[in-house]
Amino acid sequence: GSFRKRLPVIHHILISKYLRRLSSFHFGRTRSVLSSRCAGSCIARSESRYRGTEDKMKISGKIQLVVGVMGLSTLLMGAIAVGVVFGYGVKMKEYENASDRSFLGESLNRQVGAVALDSRGIYTANTKRDAKPFAEGIRTSLAKIDTILNDWAPMVPASQTDDFAEMATEAKAFAEHRAETARLALEMSPRVANLQGNTLENRKKMEAFQVAIDDVVAQDRKNLKAIKDEVAQFQDIMLAVVGLTGILGL
Repeated sequence: GSFRKRLPVIHHILISKYLRRLSSFHFGRTRSVLSSRCAGSCIARSESRYRGTEDKMKISGKIQLVVGVMGLSTLLMGAIAVGVVFGYGVKMKEYENASDRSFLGESLNRQVGAVALDSRGIYTANTKRDAKPFAEGIRTSLAKIDTILNDWAPMVPASQTDDFAEMATEAKAFAEHRAETARLALEMSPRVANLQGNTLENRKKMEAFQVAIDDVVAQDRKNLKAIKDEVAQFQDIMLAVVGLTGILGL
């Protein structure tokens, strides 16, 4: 009778323990599942972050590469620009030098012609007074010839040194002879000056002198044309190089 009275209590205790164990089992399993899901989610999130970081690093590397290439291209174009300016300056200096030499040669020829005309004026003059303007004209032209030769000499290239020296020697002989013609016309008479200057030999010497001048001027003009062509080729080459550098930079 006593056991039957306690039976419901024992039954209640057993059921309570069973329910606690069952609850503990389900809770642990649920926690395990939740933990697994959380771990999976964390791993996925980490992988996503890693991939994002990797993508960002790739993009950053590409940007740095582009910036580096553009910077190198800019430096190269700057160096080419400096070379173009320097080379073009050298060529233009050569061009101006040849142009100035050609101009001086033409000026020298004009002064020689002026001396010849004034000499004829002396030959036809009747008195010293009539011959004076022509004698002064000769002296003025001879002074200009001396100035032209002094300005011309430093510009002569090595390839024309001998030709210029020969022309300068003939110019000196011409100036001395015509200066004597002017002196005789002023101090003696136009007739004496005519006998000294108006000879076939002197005319041949003057013609030879003018031919020497023409030869030097012709060489200067030839050099001038060659330099023009070189400048044009230089410009074409530099434009091509600059264009190619810009394309490579892009």
